[in-house]
Amino acid sequence: MLEGDVYGGTSPTETGSASFENSVSGGDIIGRWRHTFENGSDIYVEGYFDRTVRSGVLFGETRNTFDLDFLHRLKIAERHDISYGFGLHWSPNRWIQHTPLVNVTPNTETDYTNTGFVQDEIHFLDNKASLTAGAKFEDNNFGGFDVQPTLRALWNANPHQSFWAAVTRGVTRSEEHTSE
Repeated sequence: MLEGDVYGGTSPTETGSASFENSVSGGDIIGRWRHTFENGSDIYVEGYFDRTVRSGVLFGETRNTFDLDFLHRLKIAERHDISYGFGLHWSPNRWIQHTPLVNVTPNTETDYTNTGFVQDEIHFLDNKASLTAGAKFEDNNFGGFDVQPTLRALWNANPHQSFWAAVTRGVTRSEEHTSE
């Protein structure tokens, strides 16, 4: 699958008693590919690019966003479903000063998030129970590198009842902003 968009227009902005128009334009393209193998394994790949240009009386911005995602699920032996993958997100931007009244520093920066994961879903008791163990790995420009392990158990007692439990280490951060 491949599709894209192109757009352009204006957006009104009001500051106190002043009113003015900002222009915005850009476009994006996304492509996806999935392949299923005879043994039930599959591969999924997705790529995305977006370009946005904003221009106003006080300042403007250009931003490019690149994304790439990959997922591979495969059956190893009869009881193991292994999945692994990665995601890359890279978004450089540049602020353009149109007046000395507004200054954005730094005027160029790149936001990024790189992720990877691996997990094994193990089925037993004639597929009435499963245990999933895995980890997510993430590196980004806001918080650095983190590992987030997880362990999940599921028991299907009958077709209408399931019991599950999970232990996961999740990471959340709030951005810290400093001014010069």
